[in-house]
Amino acid sequence: MKNLLRLTGLLLGSLVSFSSHAAIEANAVNLPANNKVLFLMGQDTSTLRAYKTDVLTNPAHSTLPKPGGVTLYVSVLPKATHANSAPANATMYVSGIEGPPVDNNNGEVNFAETLGDYDLLANNNKVALAVGLYLSDEWASCANQPLRAIAGTGDADVGSATDPTSLTYQWRYAMDRMINYFKASGRPVYLRIGYEFDGPWNCYNQTFYKNAYRWIATRIDQLGATNVATVWQAATYPDDGDPAYGYQASPNPAAHYESWYPGDGYVDWIGISFFAGSNYLTYQWSCQDGSKPWTVSDTTPRILQNALMTFARNHSKPAMIAESAPQGFDLRNLNYSCTAARQNTQNFASGQAAWNAFFSDYFQWIYDNRDHLRAVAYINTDWQSQSRWYCAPGAASCAAGYWGITSIQANAQVMTNFKTEMAKTFYAHAGSPIGGSNSSSGTASSVRSSVASSVASSAAVVPPTAAPQPVATAGNASVSLTWNAISNATSYRISYGFATGSLNSTQTSGGTSAIVSGLSNGYAYDFTVTAINSAGQKTSARVTATPAGSSSSRSSIASSAATSSAASSSNANACGDFGIAYSNNNTMVLYHKNNGWSATWNYLCLNGDCRAGTLTNGYYRRSVSGVLGQSYPIEFKVQQTPAPGQYMTGQQTKVFTNQCVLP
Repeated sequence: MKNLLRLTGLLLGSLVSFSSHAAIEANAVNLPANNKVLFLMGQDTSTLRAYKTDVLTNPAHSTLPKPGGVTLYVSVLPKATHANSAPANATMYVSGIEGPPVDNNNGEVNFAETLGDYDLLANNNKVALAVGLYLSDEWASCANQPLRAIAGTGDADVGSATDPTSLTYQWRYAMDRMINYFKASGRPVYLRIGYEFDGPWNCYNQTFYKNAYRWIATRIDQLGATNVATVWQAATYPDDGDPAYGYQASPNPAAHYESWYPGDGYVDWIGISFFAGSNYLTYQWSCQDGSKPWTVSDTTPRILQNALMTFARNHSKPAMIAESAPQGFDLRNLNYSCTAARQNTQNFASGQAAWNAFFSDYFQWIYDNRDHLRAVAYINTDWQSQSRWYCAPGAASCAAGYWGITSIQANAQVMTNFKTEMAKTFYAHAGSPIGGSNSSSGTASSVRSSVASSVASSAAVVPPTAAPQPVATAGNASVSLTWNAISNATSYRISYGFATGSLNSTQTSGGTSAIVSGLSNGYAYDFTVTAINSAGQKTSARVTATPAGSSSSRSSIASSAATSSAASSSNANACGDFGIAYSNNNTMVLYHKNNGWSATWNYLCLNGDCRAGTLTNGYYRRSVSGVLGQSYPIEFKVQQTPAPGQYMTGQQTKVFTNQCVLP
């Protein structure tokens, strides 16, 4: 089946033609004039500073046009994280914009420096700015708190939009400041809202994502930021994630993208990630191993790339390659490896061979789709110099994948070919005219500006009116839950875990009761019940119960929360520094004791699949499905400031038992 999909992708790639394509909507936001394709460079200040020094101000490259724009990133962080210039009444700040430069081990971000430098290189013309707005909280149990806050779900943890102390108020306040900054810049801005929305690593909830996107798009118009275009960017990642969360693209890419789409009235541009092309099996996905499903693709990058171009044409939207690079290529040392590991490193015969392996296909695809593909952003980075992306030679797995060195200037032949490509007349460079906002009736901007400021109030479906009030009754290795019916709720989600810990286990119910089984007698558990419909959700406060029963091997343990907490601590002492802890009979917790690392990043890996862990009660932990009694290969990696820059346990085999319970 996968071979058929790959063949289909190649055939689709050869059938591109302009004859039947729908035109881009009238007055599209920030559309380059004269049917040109805007070329941007990224993706951080460190990279762009090096490109300026090595290339743009180097007399040897004086014929190379200056890029028409740059790519940078923003996130919203607590004010205590770094020094910043956010207002006194703000509890959060916009990184890279409010305050000094930020470097989270993936390149410095300094909007003022980069925009100043590149405007100057463009003879004081204002270059375009593409911005990735990070909205994930994958590092905090994937609760989708930023999305829920922006969308205004009213959940207890995000609060009310009218309460200045709430997360909803503060996130929306930060969005306003960010939008006003872009508005005041007077330059074309392409705002990639929650970029790579369907990448499993971001763990976005589909409903929350769409509602948050709609709120931001609406707010852009309300604040009169007519120079800001919204970009809806897919990951185009050929390995499916969990279908329950909308991460399964391969069976029907068109339906997949429609299910994530906020709507024509909110989206100005369609965004594409392009890290592999038609030769992906030879390079980026060259170490496929059936025993490691994450190394085996479910579709092809080209199928997804073409599906998004078809989507853009069907919706009359311009498209942009929002992120691109030959992942796994080292252009400096002329070698490559697959992206899942660095154990199969191969050499390129020459710089031309490296060009042919990725860039020839990449630029041909741009040319073939230039009717709707009207902007391209390239990541010109030495990924190996940034510890967030570093992958050691010979590594069996890489926490964030292997990226390599994709700087164009790293190889003379690649640089020469790039100059030839950029000289083609259909590219828009610094100083090229870019259209303004769409203001005529029926365009995305005018549609957005006519809707209410709250997504919830403008939706056809009203969110649940209140949070449930559950009652928990302990049983033998189980807990029974009942709660009141909530108006407009279509289902209820029960979340549970050990008392005071993360509630990583879930089940659903269509009624007002549920039984959670498979629990450990003598241990206190917390539960929440969330009322859900397509417009939002509301979550209850926690309730606690301690299962107990004579058939349990732990029946001698007292059922009180205090005693179970003491038992939990005792079991935690027997866990050791690193291993697998017990959550329930179907859920295990990968963990490592915190030894005081600087820990800007950490990863807990299962079978080479590395994900960020959460630091709770002195342990980095990550909950995953497991089978009691089985052995699993696991690994822990964490950043530390002193050399060598990270601590790794190496892969070790551990058994999942019920003897270790973390506090």
